[in-house]
Amino acid sequence: MSREAADKSESRAVIATALAGKIDTKLASVLTDLALDAAAALAQEEGGGDLERLRVKRLQVASGKASDSEVVHGLVIRKQRLDFTTPSASDGGVIALVDGGLENRELMLDAEIEVRSLGVLAGFHQRTREKLQTQVDHLASLGVELLCVRDGIADEAHVMLTAAGITVYRRFEREDLERLACLTGATMVRDVGRMSASDVGEYSSRSEEKIENSWHLRIDGNRGAAMTALLRGTTPTMREEVSRAFDDALGVAHRLSSESSFLPGGGATQIHLARHLRAYAPSQKGREQLAIEGFADALEIIPRALAENAGLDPIDEILELSSAQSKIGPWIGLDVMSGDKTDMASAGITDPLFVARQALTGATEAAITVLRIDDVLWAQVEPGTPDWNSEESEDEI
Repeated sequence: MSREAADKSESRAVIATALAGKIDTKLASVLTDLALDAAAALAQEEGGGDLERLRVKRLQVASGKASDSEVVHGLVIRKQRLDFTTPSASDGGVIALVDGGLENRELMLDAEIEVRSLGVLAGFHQRTREKLQTQVDHLASLGVELLCVRDGIADEAHVMLTAAGITVYRRFEREDLERLACLTGATMVRDVGRMSASDVGEYSSRSEEKIENSWHLRIDGNRGAAMTALLRGTTPTMREEVSRAFDDALGVAHRLSSESSFLPGGGATQIHLARHLRAYAPSQKGREQLAIEGFADALEIIPRALAENAGLDPIDEILELSSAQSKIGPWIGLDVMSGDKTDMASAGITDPLFVARQALTGATEAAITVLRIDDVLWAQVEPGTPDWNSEESEDEI
């Protein structure tokens, strides 16, 4: 019954159905195109089903209309360089990622140090500066021009890095560093002193742009797919709705790239399954027939709800859909906008196969679990005990 998405238009129809009723049609069309663009870039990447969350950063922007939202192939993050004397833009270079920082380590022991002369204290600070200078020199020897760290930068290291011509950005979220690693081919390291030439990466361009009165860092690379979705809206509520809708669209688009099968919407799938179950039920003996009939009735709840929400008579619509499918085919469903029984592929009302499968499987397992709990509760009741409370009955008498 299912079909494969042969072209982009069929994939757009599946995503549009997933967004139906959540946002207006024009915005749904914009987000569908953005999701397909991002999913196409992720299609060749490895990382499992959660790839669209890990590789695509969501950045809400208060300026502009929701329809002006866009997907940038690169990382955009609200950051400014540590030292404004270093260049704000670059056409490419070597990048290093540190899962930590360049800071003076604090003593973890509850101990006291007795200083007998000023030279001891000066020597202690001198050794600290020498250690930081060794780390900065090591970065410079690797040709690093851009340094991004998860934690902070000591004041002494700040001066040393600037003197070495290294632009620094600090206080990154770990997920953003992982996206940068994918984008540039760099490897996150904890200890700068142990960083090797294979740990550094390359970026194709870097710039600072002003978005919504705040400076943002943009880094592009060619090693892997990492993107930023700039989701716009004039109010926080609107931006949240756009973000949720984009998440839904991207999730469906990404799954379609690996499993492109889809089914008809408009209750057509449920009516088709219910018809087959009712035809199969008489071949079974005993109470199994009743169970199969009950499952068929449960499937028809979907087209029944669609008809009721459209102001139509549910019984008439289910009967007419069943009759139309027996004459024309299983892709005939209910178009709630017009009230007609039409081919769902032509109307562009389709559902992803994996969503329909998961919904049916989840509902079935939930019903089985409830029945098992009910059986356990009844098994704990002694056969001779009546349903009502005997003590309360005696009091009433």
